Amino acid sequence: MATFRSTDADYLLRVLPLSADLRTRLEAFRKAEASLDPADRDRLRELVGDRLVQIGFDENYSPTPEGKRLEELIDLLPQRVRCTVAV
Repeated sequence: MATFRSTDADYLLRVLPLSADLRTRLEAFRKAEASLDPADRDRLRELVGDRLVQIGFDENYSPTPEGKRLEELIDLLPQRVRCTVAV
């Protein structure tokens, strides 16, 4: 299984419009000083998806090279799974 790495964090730091708090946490992750919590991963996935919609496809709706990279990152930032228990 592929994992989200510091090189992925470097890329996101360059291309995404991050809030100051999320930028700080992503920089700490990149330096191996902290992990990303599920809420951070959710927000990053949302931002990557927004960028993918904006610039990730050509005029024929085929993924561009950056679009392919963004799709890979979405796969590395899994959505939080919420479970409920039936009583």
